[in-house]
Amino acid sequence: MRTIRTLCVCGLVCLALGAGAMSGCSVAPYLEGGDGVSHDQHVYVSTADQPKTVNLKDHRTDEVLWTVEVPVGQQLVVRFSNGYYADNPSFSDQMRWDLMPEGKAYGALNNEMAVPRSRTLDWSLRAPGEFPPENARKPVKQPDYVVKGD
Repeated sequence: MRTIRTLCVCGLVCLALGAGAMSGCSVAPYLEGGDGVSHDQHVYVSTADQPKTVNLKDHRTDEVLWTVEVPVGQQLVVRFSNGYYADNPSFSDQMRWDLMPEGKAYGALNNEMAVPRSRTLDWSLRAPGEFPPENARKPVKQPDYVVKGD
């Protein structure tokens, strides 16, 4: 009985993992700071107090290969796969990435590029005080009444 239960649990886990992979979603949720497991997945959330810019740097040449200014209210998700481009020894790894609303736990990473194995993913803060684009476009509502001074 214990063996059957174990096989059923293993089968459900494999089915769930397979469904996640087929849908283009990551098995690991997108959590800023990581999910506690080494998936080589990174999440950077930009807020009005901490707007972030993320750079990918090639260690061999010190060249910045890629930069994204993460919009306030959005998160950048980056995931690396080692040896994905085996026929390209200089840029053998794959980086998949996408911008999505802050707090989104799953979703497809629709952008990809070949990257070197010797790399650094850095982030920096821009000046605070930015607002999400949707808030910047909303007109300020005037009060229905006007207070007149003496």
